[in-house]
Amino acid sequence: LATTTNTLKILVNPATDLLQYEASSGISFQSSICLYSVSGQCVKQSVSDLQEGGNIKNLDISDVEKGVYFLRMQTPDNAFLQQKVIVLK
Repeated sequence: LATTTNTLKILVNPATDLLQYEASSGISFQSSICLYSVSGQCVKQSVSDLQEGGNIKNLDISDVEKGVYFLRMQTPDNAFLQQKVIVLK
């Protein structure tokens, strides 16, 4: 079984109304992304199809309060990648 490298990178941090991130993978798959508050609540969720290689995606966070969050992506092998996000208003 080949090892697939998956990465998650926040492109604009801090963010205001739109969170832009890059998700990279060695294979194409449907990804689940969730923005979690520091208390562990999923405040924004998105599912998108990722192609092999780099994928630049946007998440509308205009209705999210300012604060510290964690963007979490589930990979095809059911692992999770997580990045810290600061939301400013």
